[in-house]
Amino acid sequence: MFLNKQKNKHCHFYSQKIIKHLFISFLILFAVAVEANIPFRVSIKFFVDADGDRPTAGDFISNADVDDQEQLGNDILKTEKSELRILVTEIIDLPTSLSAFSDDPVNSTTLANIRRLALLSRTLFQWRTNAINVYVTGGTGSAIAYLPDRNDTVLMGQAIRNTTLLHELGHSYNVKHTHDPDGDGCSDTLGDNSDWTSINQMANNSYGVNYSELSSSQKSLVDRTWYNVLSYHAGENRSRFSPCQKDRMSARTSPDAHYLTKTPRYVHPTNSVICSYGVPLACNGWFILPYPDLQSALDAGNLAGKAIVLERGSHSITQTNGINSNVDIYSRQGTASIDREKVLYELPWRLDQSKNPAVSEAAKNAKREAKLARKVLKDAEKDLATTSANEKKLLKKQAKEKSKQHKSNVTEYLLEAEKYAAEREKHAIQMELAKRYRQSQNYKLCSEYYNRVAEDTEQINLKEIALARARKCLGKLEKSSIVEPEL
Repeated sequence: MFLNKQKNKHCHFYSQKIIKHLFISFLILFAVAVEANIPFRVSIKFFVDADGDRPTAGDFISNADVDDQEQLGNDILKTEKSELRILVTEIIDLPTSLSAFSDDPVNSTTLANIRRLALLSRTLFQWRTNAINVYVTGGTGSAIAYLPDRNDTVLMGQAIRNTTLLHELGHSYNVKHTHDPDGDGCSDTLGDNSDWTSINQMANNSYGVNYSELSSSQKSLVDRTWYNVLSYHAGENRSRFSPCQKDRMSARTSPDAHYLTKTPRYVHPTNSVICSYGVPLACNGWFILPYPDLQSALDAGNLAGKAIVLERGSHSITQTNGINSNVDIYSRQGTASIDREKVLYELPWRLDQSKNPAVSEAAKNAKREAKLARKVLKDAEKDLATTSANEKKLLKKQAKEKSKQHKSNVTEYLLEAEKYAAEREKHAIQMELAKRYRQSQNYKLCSEYYNRVAEDTEQINLKEIALARARKCLGKLEKSSIVEPEL
């Protein structure tokens, strides 16, 4: 950011700089750089079985799994220079009276039924009007979400990828599949087909040659679509949004402001045609009606609980006393339908219902310990409210240690179940073990267990996903083993 201290007291804001909490004193601007961050709330709700348990194994069963999806989603949004972020406000186990949904398949019928019942019994289903409601079952399907205007509900299953939560929330914010038969509404993504298995197929479809023969600019366009978060390709490596897709997401922030922790007010000189032609009252700061300049956004006032979002480029103010309010300023780059992700592989997640008694027993014990690990932390939160300041630190420490021990017990029971399991049941257990080793930063065993699945499974997509995750764990292991040279 450059501060012009000439006599006219103009200030210029550049897209690479983000200003947080601007205060004016003696006509000088003071700024602290932070990353853009306009979170939208997400409420995660697990359907548990009649015993109050989540599935024994799966891709989305623990609080740590939720954390992983949230963190990766936000990493991608940050890298892609979106102003939006995911904020998981709560992770809830729904009452056992709703256990009939615990194993329901992930499809449009189930999603519609859950949403209908949730709207009728909001307290029972823990329905939120200020967050996107994500319901989770132990079903073997992937995930499904509504596009606007019923974009308040997502249904997640257990055969998901590492970016599935972001993928579904992208639908909630009006981004379509890159292979949508009616088109994805974006001219900066290429033609796509969900059944394509090679990037060469996309290259040939658009340019008539294989990927290796494309120019660098053509490769960039192919990459943008093939590795897109809203595509069905690239396995664990989906991480791209096109500028048009980000525009579609930003355009939903105003109609869906009730999901946001702060309301954005956009400044975009090029797009603000109406304001530029002398009708300033027509511009309200929505993405589709942005202010023509920063000064107009400031002059509009009423900035409490809002954030100004500047399109990339140069911006200035003309008022002589600078910015005289406390406001966040960020930069950005520049009928309901249903979408669902393709199920890439099938694994049995309800191992407690295994026909193998040894597997079933071990899985039940693992479920019990997982529930106890969560209960210890919840009970501690309640006790903290009535505990003195001196005892809180000790109480938190003890609760974390107990929870850690229960989690360790889960792993031991899963190892026991692995001894007796076969075929897909064994793969489900090994995937769960690998995930838990990764979350505990035991990257050696993480890589080993993902490789076990890859070497044994007949499901091609599961093999590719397991290998990709094994490589990531191996990379973290190698990075953690690097010893800095002595000086």
